Amino acid sequence: LPPIFNMPKSQLQSYGECVYCIGQDLIGKCVEGKNALERFTAVVAWCISTTRPVMFGMAPFNPILGETHHVSRGDLNVLLEQ
Repeated sequence: LPPIFNMPKSQLQSYGECVYCIGQDLIGKCVEGKNALERFTAVVAWCISTTRPVMFGMAPFNPILGETHHVSRGDLNVLLEQ
């Protein structure tokens, strides 16, 4: 595949930016639902949030083992490692 089809950021970095932008942990909400419909809605919201365009520019497409990404906002801290 041509490199243009590859997202230039890792999935972990994209998730961290999503948490930073909206200040919510969408994956955590997937298990907090009171019934199956709330959990399903949370999973759909998380899936949609991962398909958004890249917001903070482009990063080189060079995934490295042990790469980390850290996001802090208020009392929410997310540390991701690939």
